[in-house]
Amino acid sequence: MPSAEPRISVIIPTCDRHERVALCLSRLARQQRAPDQVVLVDNGLEPVTAPPGVECLRAPVRCGASQARNLGAAVAAHPWLAFLDDDDHWSDNYLADLAREIRQHPQATLHLCPLRVEGPQPLDKHFQVGRDERVLLYRNPGVVGSNLVVHRDTFLSLGGFDASLPAAEDRALGWRFVAQGQGVQVSDRRRAHLNHHEGERLSHWRSRLRGNWRFYRAHRSVMSWREQGKAMAVMALCLWQGGGWRR
Repeated sequence: MPSAEPRISVIIPTCDRHERVALCLSRLARQQRAPDQVVLVDNGLEPVTAPPGVECLRAPVRCGASQARNLGAAVAAHPWLAFLDDDDHWSDNYLADLAREIRQHPQATLHLCPLRVEGPQPLDKHFQVGRDERVLLYRNPGVVGSNLVVHRDTFLSLGGFDASLPAAEDRALGWRFVAQGQGVQVSDRRRAHLNHHEGERLSHWRSRLRGNWRFYRAHRSVMSWREQGKAMAVMALCLWQGGGWRR
């Protein structure tokens, strides 16, 4: 007997980027399968006006993307949560393929897909089950706030995104799913696109460095010496790329 059609809530945190979130929502409207709910969590100084069909939740000003996502998850009406940052977008078949994948793999509570970092030199990342689980402990192999789809009950039971991390909160969540033995499924048929622009992303080098350091301190007890060394190398590279090495 085929599984019932999964119900999916899309959670979009936004903060004072009205033009970008408008573009994000217009691209979301192109999906071959419409979302069952869209929750826009606004933590900016100036409130955003949501278009018809989009629920807008005001969050504490500048509370951060992690807390905004968690607040959106708390009010979501459906069992599946698809997270999307306000400056990114999905391939048009994203939700249609996701619904099919959820039906075909009922044991999975975390669904991922390849992502493309757009820019002058595009970069593709693809998390592979059976290869990249422990890679999460020292770098991000392709788990971000725009290609994470989770079962709501499991997400809430694991505490959601860690709001104490200024970055690396996405791989921290991925690691908690892996460490708890949750099923992880990856689809090659859809894609998340991280858009390059002049505005500051959470991936600014200072945020990455602080987030990676806090992640390392919280998880080093379960890391091998080799993994700890790789984590330190990632942080050193982050510092060098940001110019902090020369200060």
